[in-house]
Amino acid sequence: MAVSLSSRIQHVRRRARRTLAIDGLSRIVAVTGTAALSAGLLDWFLHIDDAGLRCLLGLGVLSAAVFVGWRYLLEPLLKPASDEQLARAIEQQHPELQDRLSSTISFLERLCDPAVGSPELQQLVIDDTEQLTEQLTFVDIIRTGTAARAVMIATAVCVVIAVVFAVRTTEAAIAARRLLLPFAAQPWPRLTVLQFVDRQARPVPHNDRQPQRVARGERFELFVQNTRGLLPDDARLLIRFPGRDQPVARALKLSMLTDEQCNVHEAGAAALAASSGPLLIQAVGGDDNGTPWYRVDVVPPPAIAELKVRLIPPAYTNRKTRQLPDGTGHIEALVGTSVIVEATAGKRLNAAVLHVSDQTPQELSLSGDRRNITAEFVLSSPGAFSWWLELTDTEGLTGRNVTRYEVRSVEDRVPNVYIDQ
Repeated sequence: MAVSLSSRIQHVRRRARRTLAIDGLSRIVAVTGTAALSAGLLDWFLHIDDAGLRCLLGLGVLSAAVFVGWRYLLEPLLKPASDEQLARAIEQQHPELQDRLSSTISFLERLCDPAVGSPELQQLVIDDTEQLTEQLTFVDIIRTGTAARAVMIATAVCVVIAVVFAVRTTEAAIAARRLLLPFAAQPWPRLTVLQFVDRQARPVPHNDRQPQRVARGERFELFVQNTRGLLPDDARLLIRFPGRDQPVARALKLSMLTDEQCNVHEAGAAALAASSGPLLIQAVGGDDNGTPWYRVDVVPPPAIAELKVRLIPPAYTNRKTRQLPDGTGHIEALVGTSVIVEATAGKRLNAAVLHVSDQTPQELSLSGDRRNITAEFVLSSPGAFSWWLELTDTEGLTGRNVTRYEVRSVEDRVPNVYIDQ
């Protein structure tokens, strides 16, 4: 009989310890999983690239797991309830037992010690308690509701983590590695990767040794594209001008580019004036902290270094050819006058075009050294207009802001003759 009561108390103890273990382990899983998931989401949203901060996040998750493990698992299991404490708990569940079960357990632990009282009376109490508890269930003192809720919460957390890994496998794996190995080089995949492109949406190579060259005084356009999708709203250029310590921000205007296959691409555009250089330009926006600095060298445009203009009047005037002073291009002459231009450029040229306001542009031939130019045009009609030379050097740079020379073409009218007498 005594063995039966002791066995039943031991059974209660085993069930209680198992319930405590399930509850404690479930709490550890729930808290650790929630903390790790929160840390991963925080890192994903903020892109915490500082290894020290990620280390603190990992220590926070570990600290939460250790605290819960000690508070709800190790401490209860390392301090188990005695048989007498379990007996009192059973008596609270079954008030009809009064103090008989705890007394019986005490008697059994002392083996009916005569020092406590009459062994016969102790045995009577034991027998009476056995009869009273024969139909009672001791394990009903174990409250499993808390453990069941902990199991459900832990299961839900595990399901959420599994769904995250299934839907965003790459990001979830990266978040786990960044949390477990905070000092390892494991960057987040960026949603924004900016690059400079040309008008056909082709990537512009970045090469410090061969930077883009722009003629001084000219305006040029830069286009920026996000290779991962749409351009972020905060996309902008940072421009370092000569003599300035801090870069200047320039907003990008939304533009649509068409490539060689007629596909349309979204890009940001900015028009800049090349007054001095070199310029260092960087595109930033979204989670792209900045492209490599793009260098633009501002160089002198191709220009006329020497200019000679000869005017050949119409033959009927019998006037001599007139040579204008060197460097002078402004003309005032009769209609029908032939203008011969001899110019020398300050650098080697790739092309030269003569523009006369009322005539079709004329492409000119270049000398062997590709610097000397000869052009000719005729003042075909009266009026005021202008002429100029458009020069393109061997690097493809064209001087747009060229000097325009004024022309005043005068009609040679028939003289009026009066006879006084």
